[in-house]
Amino acid sequence: MGTILKIKSLGFIAVVLGRSIKNYTEDRGTQMAASISYYALFSLVPLIVLAVAIFGIVLRNTAIQEKLIAAIVEALPLSEGDVADVVIGATSLSPQLAIISLFGVIWTSGALAGALRLSLNVAFDTERRHPALRGKLVDYALVPILGIPVMGSLILSAFWQVLEQSIASFPFADDLNWIWSLTTILVSLLLTFITFSLFYRFAPNRRIYLRHIWPAALIAAIAFEIMKYAFAVYLSNFGNYDLVYGALGGVVVLLYWVFLSANIFILGAEIANQIPRVLHDQPRRDHIVTTGQDNTSPWRLTRNFLIGLLLDPRDIPRRSSTPSQTEKQND
Repeated sequence: MGTILKIKSLGFIAVVLGRSIKNYTEDRGTQMAASISYYALFSLVPLIVLAVAIFGIVLRNTAIQEKLIAAIVEALPLSEGDVADVVIGATSLSPQLAIISLFGVIWTSGALAGALRLSLNVAFDTERRHPALRGKLVDYALVPILGIPVMGSLILSAFWQVLEQSIASFPFADDLNWIWSLTTILVSLLLTFITFSLFYRFAPNRRIYLRHIWPAALIAAIAFEIMKYAFAVYLSNFGNYDLVYGALGGVVVLLYWVFLSANIFILGAEIANQIPRVLHDQPRRDHIVTTGQDNTSPWRLTRNFLIGLLLDPRDIPRRSSTPSQTEKQND
C-alpha cells in the first residue's frame, strides 16, 4: 500500500521523469530510435503484408484480406491503396519466390525485434547480454508481439460488424457511433499497453517486475496514442510530404512515425528502470568504471568469439590483468 501511495505522489513522479529524461539523453535515445526506424523500414510493412497474404491464401477469403488491410491502415500511417497493391503482388508470387520472400521477411523482422531488444538492454542498464544465438532466438520469439495491435484491431472490427448487424433493426442503432469511437480508442490503448508491457518484461536480459513495468507502460501507451492522433491531424491539415519527396513521401511518413513511436517506447523503458530505483532510494544508474587496455592476444579473441556464440561473454574465463608474483620478481 505504501508503494502505491508513493507512486501516486507528485514528487515521486517528478523525480522519476527527471531521471528518466536524463538517462534517455545519456543513452542517446534518439539514435536508438533512428536505428529502430531503419530496421522497421525493411521489416514492419513486409511482415504485416505477409500476415495479410497468409490469411487470404489459407482461408481463401478476400473479405478477410480487406478487413486486415483496413486494420493496417488504422494502425499505421499508410494508404489503403498502397497496402492493397503490395498484398496483391505478394499473393501473385510463385511458390518458390514466396518461400524465398518468407525467409527474407523472417530475417528482417528478427532484426527489428533485435534492435528493440538491444535498445531496452541499454535503457535498463543491462550488463549481461544474451549470447549471439540465444539472442536471435529471443528476437524471433518477440516478433509475434509486434502484430498484437493490428490483430487486435482486426478482431475488434469483426466483432463490431457482427454487433452492428445484430442490432441494425433497433431504433437506437444510429446513436451508438460514439460508443464505437470510444471503444476503439480504449481498445487501441489497451493493445499498446499490452505490447509495451510484454517487451519491457521479456526483451531485456534481466528480471523486471510487473509492478514496476505497468506504470511506465501505461504512460508510454497514452503518449503513443496521443502522438498517433496528433500525427494523423498533422498529416491531414499540414503535412504534404509528396511535394518534397515525391513517390517516397509515404516511406518518409512511415519512417518519421516509427521514429516518434520508438522514442516514446525507449523513454517508457527508462521510466520503468527508474521506478524501483526511486522507490528504494537508489542512484540513478550504477556507474561502472573500466580502466586499462585490453591486451588479449588475437587467438584468444577468436576463441572467445566462437565460445560467445553459445555462452554468455561474462562466463568466459579471462586472464587477469594484475601482474603475477613472478612478473613482479622479474621486474
